[in-house]
Amino acid sequence: MDSVCACVPALVAPSSRTAAARVVRSSRPSSMVATSRMRHRRDFQAAQQGVKVAGKYVVLHHKTLINQGDSPDPVVGYVVSKKVGNAVVRNRVQRRLRHLLHETQQRIAQGSLLVIRVLPSAAQANSAELGHDLDRLLQRLEAGR
Repeated sequence: MDSVCACVPALVAPSSRTAAARVVRSSRPSSMVATSRMRHRRDFQAAQQGVKVAGKYVVLHHKTLINQGDSPDPVVGYVVSKKVGNAVVRNRVQRRLRHLLHETQQRIAQGSLLVIRVLPSAAQANSAELGHDLDRLLQRLEAGR
């Protein structure tokens, strides 16, 4: 009875395995901090006032708000309409893009707004195709800065 699973943290009682699972899950690093997620309509509208670059699968709207010296994280929002597919397909595409953007997030200017609008063709694209399109569009944004 004294043996405790190796995955259970020491601060949780041995009898509380479900609570231990919640603690372990919540301690994983998230792909984006909550302050880096775009939530408000005014942020989406402000980003659409900036530069727009379109690709085969996504359209990026980008606007730099403040100088890079102030260095807050970039704020990213996703727009995935029902034209892309049902909820399962929309969420899958959004998760793929979030993962791809997490790998290249340092390329986005500090203190900027970025909206990723997903086109219906993204539903049939695999992660490699989405990544190639996203990289190409980010390069175009960097060149236009």
